[in-house]
Amino acid sequence: MSNKRVVRSYLILLLATGFLLLLQWAYPSIPFLKDNFKNSNFLTYYLEGEDSMAFLTEKIDSSIFDQLDTIPDSTELLVDTVNTDSLPPLAYFDEAWFTNDTVPIPDTANIAALRKFFESLNSADKKKKVRISYWGDSMIEGDLITQTLRKKLQDQYGGSGVGFVPFISITAGFRRTVVHNYGGPWNYYSLVKNAKMKNGPFGINGEYMTQGKDSVSNSIWASFAAQKGKAAWNQVKLFYGKGTGKTLAQTKLNERAWSKYTLTDTSHVNVLNLSDTSIRQISVRFDSAGSTVFYGKKNKFNCW
Repeated sequence: MSNKRVVRSYLILLLATGFLLLLQWAYPSIPFLKDNFKNSNFLTYYLEGEDSMAFLTEKIDSSIFDQLDTIPDSTELLVDTVNTDSLPPLAYFDEAWFTNDTVPIPDTANIAALRKFFESLNSADKKKKVRISYWGDSMIEGDLITQTLRKKLQDQYGGSGVGFVPFISITAGFRRTVVHNYGGPWNYYSLVKNAKMKNGPFGINGEYMTQGKDSVSNSIWASFAAQKGKAAWNQVKLFYGKGTGKTLAQTKLNERAWSKYTLTDTSHVNVLNLSDTSIRQISVRFDSAGSTVFYGKKNKFNCW
């Protein structure tokens, strides 16, 4: 019986491959397919042989590439944007070429919308703090895009640190800018998971956490460490919200002894500042947090 299933699986695989090959061969000569479906062309090279490049380029208006040379330099765009309210032209394409395209292509660069952003960066000196928030979807989970953008901005304008990190995160395992671990019965709430919560105390990243209950231990904890080869921090800020006024926090910097703090959780957003000359790891633990709302931490070294 098992051998028959294996043979059947291979036959299905062969039939599917044959069907795809047949579609690739038949697509150019069947009007119905050309009018209603797009061809993936994944076998174009093999079907067209030496003429495959001609097959591709004949479908592209070469004037589009010629026009790319007319795009102004990025610095020119920024200068023009600061001095005028009009949007600088990016490039003018042959609209006929995009007639059948479902995605509209703008012919202007909307840099004017970032005017205040660039003005703040250009006017800031080393003593002034410029805080940047980047909102996005799954493409910035785990600091994937923002880590590069943050490094470029810090190299250009100064500053340091790895930005805001929540106490718990589903992407903690593959984030490369900080070693993040956590444990205990955390209650986790987010604008995505709890979309029907209209009045939740959501933080700047659309999330918040509270202490849960467990049959073994109610202690919740989180730890953050600098990656190997990266500079240590000299300041860490823990952000939390309102609570009972009796919440105790225990923190440990590097491998030192635990220190205890009574959280001042009377405002919607509160901060616990921790400073040291060289912080490579910080651990924080809450044994009895009650209803206190937790958000995350931010660290830095030198200037921000």
